[in-house]
Amino acid sequence: MIPQEPVLQLEMIPTDYVRVVWPMVVDRMKTLASEYGDGWIAEDVFVDLVAGGAYLWGTENLEGFVVLTILTAPWGKDLNVWIADNETLQRAAVYWEQLKQIARDNGCQRVVFESEREGFTKAIPSLEVRYRYFEIV
Repeated sequence: MIPQEPVLQLEMIPTDYVRVVWPMVVDRMKTLASEYGDGWIAEDVFVDLVAGGAYLWGTENLEGFVVLTILTAPWGKDLNVWIADNETLQRAAVYWEQLKQIARDNGCQRVVFESEREGFTKAIPSLEVRYRYFEIV
């Protein structure tokens, strides 16, 4: 029998503990902001996390983490994966079922995220894709 890697779980980092773990993720946040950011900087993320407007979930040693927000509209709520980073040996899709459960637990109808990379529909076949067109003015 071939031993399998244990499935990593994301744990919510309590708001009052963000300051303690921030040094473990800040450099990766800065890299993500410079490579993929849509105008945000790491300090924006920190402020949202400590103010409770965003939520940090991570693996035990924060090798993988996501920053989640809840988008609210009159017709419902979406769990938005604002930022994601994964330096574990497992594919990021391993967290998908847990993200769907986090959405359900928060009364959200969908999990949404944006990416410039293609291929997520191969990793998560149940995904539906909607194109977002924009022009920076």
